[in-house]
Amino acid sequence: MKALLPFIILLAACSGNEEPNTQLALSICINEFMADNDSTLSIQGEFPDWIELYNSTDEAVVLDGWTISDDQANPNKHRFRGGLMVPAHEGVVLFADKRTDLGDNHLPFSLDVDGEWIILTTPNGRSTTIQYGPLIGDVTASRTSDCCDEADCWTYLFAGSPGETNSTAEMKTEILMETGGLWLVYDKGQAPAGGWTLPEYDDSDWWSGRAPLGYGDAHIETEVSYGPNSNNKYITTYFRSTFEMGEPDILDDIFVEGLFDDGAAVYINGSEVARSNLPNGIIGYDTLASDTASGNSETTYQSFMLEQSVMDGLLVDGTNTIAVEVHQAGSSSSDQGMDVGVTGQRLTPPPANQSGTNTYKPKIEEVSGLTDPSSFLFTRDKIHQIDLFIPSASWASLDANPYEYHVYQLSIKPNAGDL
Repeated sequence: MKALLPFIILLAACSGNEEPNTQLALSICINEFMADNDSTLSIQGEFPDWIELYNSTDEAVVLDGWTISDDQANPNKHRFRGGLMVPAHEGVVLFADKRTDLGDNHLPFSLDVDGEWIILTTPNGRSTTIQYGPLIGDVTASRTSDCCDEADCWTYLFAGSPGETNSTAEMKTEILMETGGLWLVYDKGQAPAGGWTLPEYDDSDWWSGRAPLGYGDAHIETEVSYGPNSNNKYITTYFRSTFEMGEPDILDDIFVEGLFDDGAAVYINGSEVARSNLPNGIIGYDTLASDTASGNSETTYQSFMLEQSVMDGLLVDGTNTIAVEVHQAGSSSSDQGMDVGVTGQRLTPPPANQSGTNTYKPKIEEVSGLTDPSSFLFTRDKIHQIDLFIPSASWASLDANPYEYHVYQLSIKPNAGDL
């Protein structure tokens, strides 16, 4: 059986005096994607399919109102509404893992390694539609440069460069635990029973909430208790969570990213790995933070790289427990805050040839500027009529006279053995 190479019919509204333009570029492009992530980009111990969006403009773009889909008949399968922002000349990675409960960068579908559609649509209805052919595990379809739109600007890359500019990247980041995750909370005005930082500790009487946790500031997602007296608040609050990882020995560096107001100590599997704004030595429930966090420091995430000596023998293949105690600088403090994420980095081999290009190009067909991607269909029917959808005046200034409406019929007669 011969494989049918996918393609898409490119049509556009056109003036009688001008050539059609099917590449009306959006401010955001689909820059790179992996349809079968076996062992490259990891998040919480899983290896989801992923899509990278890139902002080629000089201004940040908030994706609220944009949609993305893998279904041409339902281009609005996932609508962004959580304030996800793509900074100017940077990218964001979307995880196609069917885990929308984890945030706006998690999509309700996965990608088909045998080929399918990816459709990105703006709030005013313009879209970029990509149809791709078969891929293989741990290989991306990537633009050779960010948001390029020239012919043959797509290539295969091993592991890809998610969240980075599209060029050869040697260091890969794996998200082991996202910030803004769920945590167990102990806010009872005293220290929990001994061993509370250990994986085997019984935390069944702790309650759960999503970070950032604390009180007194607008960025706090879940409020914790400071006790019955606002002038004599609890000094220390305790938190526990877990993250999954596989084969910790393959990681070169581990980073703990934390937001702490006022001071904090962080533990992994019972061992302290980071301390912020706390005195040296043994600390307890009544230990005060060294200073008060204020202004930008209340929302700034600090980064702690774990030493190799700390990593060896500490992290396990499977479930790891992370625990945090947050201390106030005083009992009359007006606010508190805590959020933590964990990332790992490892060196990966470069693409098959050092220039970042390969002899074999992925079969990618792309159309930008469409207002109805479902109008553009290709089927195996012998005759299929494709009607052109002309954009409304709100999308572009169109006068009736200079524009023509075209209806095309495509007659297909397959050779024997092609179907």
